[in-house]
Amino acid sequence: MMVVMDGVVHLADGERSGSAGPQRISALRFGDYIDEHMALLPPAGYRRRKSCYAFTAATVGLLSAEDIVQLRDERAEIDLHVRPHAQAAKRARYQKRIDAVFKALDQDGDGWIEMDEFASVVKNRKPKSKGGNEAEAFFDQM
Repeated sequence: MMVVMDGVVHLADGERSGSAGPQRISALRFGDYIDEHMALLPPAGYRRRKSCYAFTAATVGLLSAEDIVQLRDERAEIDLHVRPHAQAAKRARYQKRIDAVFKALDQDGDGWIEMDEFASVVKNRKPKSKGGNEAEAFFDQM
């Protein structure tokens, strides 16, 4: 997690709209931060979604996941502030996967997961590397 301590850091998202440059650019100033999901969630090789750069001198602080865990353990008031953000980051991390598993379980696309559909997926579970869909791969890990 990067926190701006002094100066201005420019933030460019990675989305492109047919042009060679980033679509949106914003400025981070004292106290602003980015990549908090990397510090709030357990290590898992997260990709950075945005790039940062500075035109003039800037000072940034870096907090690792280990730093956040230590701060939360040592200072209860920090834990009370950080806990809701960590829980939201965890939910966001898994939401897309959960949606994909439910979509794969709803084999007939009617919005309901029938017992036969569920049983079929569990019975035929296999990893993605062997052609399994999201649900089959999910149950194969269990």
